[in-house]
Amino acid sequence: MNGKISYISINQNKLIFIECLRFFSAFSVLVWHYVHFSFQSYAPLDYDKNNLPFNEILRPLYDLGGAGVLFFWCISGYIFFYKYQNSIIENRTSPKAYFINRFSRLYPLHFLTLIAVFCMQIFYFNQNNTYFVYEFNDLYHLFLQFFFISHWGFENGYSYNGPIWSVSVEIIVYIIFFITLKFFGKSSFYNILIILACVLSKLFSDTTYILFDCVIFFYCGGQTLIITNFFQKKKILLYFHSKFYIFILILIPFTCWFFELNKIKYFYFLFFLIYGCCLLMISSMKFNLDSKVLNLIKALGNMTYGSYLLHFPLQILIVIIFNFLEIKLPIYENWFFLFYIFLVLFLAHISYNKFELPMQKFIRKYNNN
Repeated sequence: MNGKISYISINQNKLIFIECLRFFSAFSVLVWHYVHFSFQSYAPLDYDKNNLPFNEILRPLYDLGGAGVLFFWCISGYIFFYKYQNSIIENRTSPKAYFINRFSRLYPLHFLTLIAVFCMQIFYFNQNNTYFVYEFNDLYHLFLQFFFISHWGFENGYSYNGPIWSVSVEIIVYIIFFITLKFFGKSSFYNILIILACVLSKLFSDTTYILFDCVIFFYCGGQTLIITNFFQKKKILLYFHSKFYIFILILIPFTCWFFELNKIKYFYFLFFLIYGCCLLMISSMKFNLDSKVLNLIKALGNMTYGSYLLHFPLQILIVIIFNFLEIKLPIYENWFFLFYIFLVLFLAHISYNKFELPMQKFIRKYNNN
């Protein structure tokens, strides 16, 4: 490379560096939820935060890994605006096709993991007379989970495969996205209006409904795509050396640390929003990579949804087995952490290729017949 930056077209290599961001977002949640192994009932017991595996390296993820969800919403907005914005406006994607595309991608694995967690929570309850991590595992919350509305405001708390909550919220945004495009068309003005409405609701409302956060990150991700396309068209930023953008990515968190900006209200929300959008813009740049590296990154990207939905069922299973064998979980051992991550990624890889992708093709083919 000569240091100059060019932008990659969205459909070329599946925006390969955005696949890296997707994987990192999912990985950060895996690390953040590692604490589940220390749970007795609904809270950690004798939990030594300073003695966790690879603590010096992974401490930011142990503390703030939940922000991976925010990044994921931002990435989703970026991708949805590219994939569907024009096709919905031009009526090339019907409401039915849009729904089937989302349903075929999300629901099969959700249903499978829901049934698995339902069975394992019963088994865990028989062992310990309490549920594991998420306490609202009754028929009412099973109903909510079954229809993918587990976090639409009807719930009493987290239930069954708890991490699915963020996908449940995002489904509302999918609906908002489709309707606003149909009624208002392709307009940054309306997108910004939606973002501002949610920001004001977040600032002045007595409730802190997470839907506002999801809409803000989703639509900011979409606006990042629009800005990136504008820069690409005008050839803005192409004249800067690639090291300049790396410097910017380092400078932002360093500045926040140096001036102790984390003491400001909503700092983390704003930081992850701004930094996430910057990462998206820079990740749309084109670099020359070996085909093996490209295939590896694509495989990691394909594992994100599976790893997100499979890690909690796997945690319950591991805890049940260790309880049955009356062996204490070695959660502070590096090898156990690596074993857990490997198992999650391995199962996610198998799930995508042997279950998610075949089910997705089957449902879409069945719908087209």
